[in-house]
Amino acid sequence: MVSRQSKTVEEAITEYHRRYFRAPPTGFDSWARLALDNDMLLIDEFDGMTKAFEPYQQVDPTVLAKILERVLDMDLDDLVIVKIENSKITSSSDKFWNYHGEYLHDWLAKPLYKELLPNLTIILNTFDEPKVVIDSKYAQPTLDQASNIQFTNFGKTHPWSRMTLNCPGASPVSEVAEHIAVEFVADLTQTQDVCQHREYEKLHGFFHTPGNLNLVDLPVPLFSQARPSTFHDLMYPSPYYEAHRDDYNAEKGFPWDQKRTSLYWRGSTTGGYNTIENWQEMHRQRLVLSTIPQNGPYNITLLEQKTSRSSWNPYRRISTPKLQGLFETSISEVVQCDEEACDELKAALPPEGSQPDSASYHHKYVLDMDGNGFSGRYYRILRSRSAVIKQTLLKEWHDDWLVPWYHFIPLSMQGSEVWEMMRFFSTDEGDEIGAAIAESSSRWTETNLRKVDIELVTLRLILEYGALFDRKQ
Repeated sequence: MVSRQSKTVEEAITEYHRRYFRAPPTGFDSWARLALDNDMLLIDEFDGMTKAFEPYQQVDPTVLAKILERVLDMDLDDLVIVKIENSKITSSSDKFWNYHGEYLHDWLAKPLYKELLPNLTIILNTFDEPKVVIDSKYAQPTLDQASNIQFTNFGKTHPWSRMTLNCPGASPVSEVAEHIAVEFVADLTQTQDVCQHREYEKLHGFFHTPGNLNLVDLPVPLFSQARPSTFHDLMYPSPYYEAHRDDYNAEKGFPWDQKRTSLYWRGSTTGGYNTIENWQEMHRQRLVLSTIPQNGPYNITLLEQKTSRSSWNPYRRISTPKLQGLFETSISEVVQCDEEACDELKAALPPEGSQPDSASYHHKYVLDMDGNGFSGRYYRILRSRSAVIKQTLLKEWHDDWLVPWYHFIPLSMQGSEVWEMMRFFSTDEGDEIGAAIAESSSRWTETNLRKVDIELVTLRLILEYGALFDRKQ
């Protein structure tokens, strides 16, 4: 991937035209020069972030401005407003979550960046949950519709149909999907395509019963930290990651051969609002239930490969206790539940309290799952020289930069393959592959997560955002 990146400003401009069939935004040439001068490795890999702007390019700039004006008048607590005027950056200083605005200010503060900034108003969604699912009938709203924009609260409800209203009628989202016993993730884009997976309605807490969710059906160009495939929020680097940049202490880490061959996860019952009817379907609880000894034993399917070039096929079923030593998963705290569900959760999954971050560093494999939104521990465990097994339905800005099965190990939403996955990683061949993935992820954080990389990513996003309001570009 690195070898095919643009090596000059002219190449970067040509590549932009090739990928997006339009001219780059004003200031792109200067941005490309800054990226090259600062040794950004993946100067061209911005597809996810850039294509997120496409729905908004269909909206008249005057209407977009009216939408922003209306949202500003609402003064919602979970939105931080950042204004750029004559290279001066200010944000909503009285908001609890204003550190989002402060980090954006910090990322754009260098004089060489500030001279490129257009005059803009930026809306940052500080909550974990995204907010924008554009109804096709409002894809090109009128000024009158923009003036009457509203956010609707879907917290503690079942908003699946609202979240998937733009899925094609013939897609599997309209059908009942069947679970497959053991299936590894071969195509992460397809796996995360919510329209292709009707079963996600009951496999992920966010789609099942979110604890908090405010949705808008008009094209509001706000920035969120992560979003599923059916949402239209613009994406930006999470300030939470930056605030916790130094959480990993290498002195408390271990080399691969001193780690235990086991999968570690401990976390709270976030991810959705738990009731007596639904808590066993929430993604975090379901995975822990499927890997703890007190909930078994049950039989699982193992796979084998006849030759190095042949496919993997089922060959044997064994009882889970034979592999139980490969798992250390538990609940730290029971939260986001009604009283009856909380009691049942505590009985089924007795909370074991939190552990220091370094607890995961003893294990070769560390599971990372969505909570109410993206997982804030992701960058830390990528740094930790353990191999990350990642289960997520959320897209983030970095998706174009992280390669499945090279930087991390993707886990399906159903998660049934985790037993066979860990069985394989306990073999000599699997251990060698796991060690290589752990090394790749650790090296990736050193070369692609520098502060200057986050600054330049943010600057490019702001230039793209500015082009929405200046169609003369």
